[in-house]
Amino acid sequence: MTDEQIKQLVDYLTKNENQIIKDIGKQYRKSLDALIARLSRIYMKAGSDQLSFSDVARTNDIAKLENFVLQQADKLQTENRRSIVGLLVSIYVYTFDAQKSVIETEVKKALGFNFRLKNSHDAEIIHIMQGKSSKQIDRLLQALEKNNIEGLKLTPALERNRKMIVNDIKSALERGFIEKKGYAAVAKDVQTAFDMSLNRATMITSTEGHRVRETASYDSAANADFQGVKMQKSWMNMGDNRVRHRPGANHVAMEGQTRDVNKPFNLAPGVEAQYPGMSGDAANDIRCRCIALYKIVGIDPSLKKGKKGGITVE
Repeated sequence: MTDEQIKQLVDYLTKNENQIIKDIGKQYRKSLDALIARLSRIYMKAGSDQLSFSDVARTNDIAKLENFVLQQADKLQTENRRSIVGLLVSIYVYTFDAQKSVIETEVKKALGFNFRLKNSHDAEIIHIMQGKSSKQIDRLLQALEKNNIEGLKLTPALERNRKMIVNDIKSALERGFIEKKGYAAVAKDVQTAFDMSLNRATMITSTEGHRVRETASYDSAANADFQGVKMQKSWMNMGDNRVRHRPGANHVAMEGQTRDVNKPFNLAPGVEAQYPGMSGDAANDIRCRCIALYKIVGIDPSLKKGKKGGITVE
């Protein structure tokens, strides 16, 4: 891809990612407001700003409040997943198609005739997901997970976040009543727990958005390579002071490392990745912004004759 095409790709991801993060923020504020309202009613009913744990336990208010926390956490997980999956599908389709178009254009220049690369099976499934209902998308996601498309496996990360916000809010409530904190202090602690969870949801969105973008680019290049367009990849960082530069996760040093499309990059001793964001090492993957650049280094002779099975000649 050219610098301009890369910029367009990153701008597209950033714009859509920011919108989803804004939507997730609205979901969190709605749940927080509902919980704070319930907390307020407990203090108002008691007519005191000095409630003990025994007070709220005796009236069963703490149990009801914690049950409501579970309900809100489940709701947030469902809504977060729906929002983020929609983002990931659009990123995958846009990126896969953009990479595919670049490859087809370059091969056309080399061969002198038009053709289309066939999509891989997994790419076809993800393309179908656009515009589908939540239930249909869930079924398609199950199919994708069986095929080990890691970038679309959000459930484990969101489930960890769900458990953490439940534990954090329960701890804030119980500690507040045990220490006989006033309403304002307990409400502030609850909001802090929500803010921490929102930050984790934002990190998940950014990390998975980047991962899926790189997955789609790789899948598109590997798909072309399989069909006779020999591809090579190079690691590119963002070239600013935010690029990680520490032992075991030095993406400054990764700049320009080149491999055949199906050979992994070497990030550190024992740490490899087919493309940025997919090493399996948190220090290298979380909020990574690096990009794998792909270029054509050869064309199968059968393509030059228009005979390759995966190619449609126009």
